[in-house]
Amino acid sequence: MATEEPRVLNRIRRVADQFRKSGYQVVERPEIDALPDWLAGYSIDILASGHDESVVVEVKSRASMVGDPATQALAESVRHHPGWRFQLEVTNPVRRLDGFSNTTLLSRSRLERRLAEVRTLAAEHSEAAFLLAWSCVEATLRLAAIQADMHLANDSPRAMIKRLTLSGVLRRRHYEWLLRALELRNALVHGLQSRANVKLYVPRLLALSDELLEGVFDPDVEMQ
Repeated sequence: MATEEPRVLNRIRRVADQFRKSGYQVVERPEIDALPDWLAGYSIDILASGHDESVVVEVKSRASMVGDPATQALAESVRHHPGWRFQLEVTNPVRRLDGFSNTTLLSRSRLERRLAEVRTLAAEHSEAAFLLAWSCVEATLRLAAIQADMHLANDSPRAMIKRLTLSGVLRRRHYEWLLRALELRNALVHGLQSRANVKLYVPRLLALSDELLEGVFDPDVEMQ
């Protein structure tokens, strides 16, 4: 366990810095008197307070999560308080996804290149840009799930969106429009027409991918 502690401390510092750069007021390892009463019984790694939300962050090694019910209890407690969000950071996540043969997850750098391609396509080929943007969102969601140590196997995109929302990885304001975007994606790949305005979805999908890459992933980690 001692070999994991430097990784945990390093991750706490990096995640805290990411929140500060996003305009949050951040306290690392806050004392009890800095917490609301309903959090007083928990050990918090980061408390980040923003204009429209407060975020409770717990940083764990994968090994330390085995047999530890405290993380789930903390997540459930945060979930029941409006304006609060729970975020779990795992220092050494599993980097493979079961249920897919002959495939590997996209690395952060490849995802960023694909997002750049979307921006190039968007002006003239909105439907192609949308489908490529959706692939970026789905890739970032899978990476976010793995970093949160969630076992997704070959879950459908709909199931993955729901699980990530319930776990706090995705914000609830993204949930409904992601499901609408999924319906549009299904229509396009099956050769059907949709009344939805494809052009309106592309920038939102790009923004969500950017947000996940910035706020969830360790910038020093490349998924293999």
